[in-house]
Amino acid sequence: MAKISYTETKNFRKDTILLLEKIVAMVDDYEKKGYRITLRQLFYQLVSHDILPNDQKKYKKLSTIIKEARMAGLIDWDIIEDSIRIPTMPSEFENISDLVKAAIHSYRRDRWENQEYY
Repeated sequence: MAKISYTETKNFRKDTILLLEKIVAMVDDYEKKGYRITLRQLFYQLVSHDILPNDQKKYKKLSTIIKEARMAGLIDWDIIEDSIRIPTMPSEFENISDLVKAAIHSYRRDRWENQEYY
């Protein structure tokens, strides 16, 4: 996508700015190599480089910093991916008849019901 600014650059604290500089450098390096990175991978890279401690609060804080940096146009929107979450789309049908056909096709009985061993 690119680094697109949707909000004004937030007034980050000094320690956050220093952290953000390291994050941007790390993310840009991944991008130059043609890779995308997940938030979790980025977090563990920061932990392995002794930039952040391995702490749940720091992970959540990193998520917030990344969100704000993306909104401010400091980090490319596409470089950090969420490969685990798959968007769910509700089923759509042209008419009731198609809905009924889909229900009939997907109906299954519990094969383990009344079985002594699973």
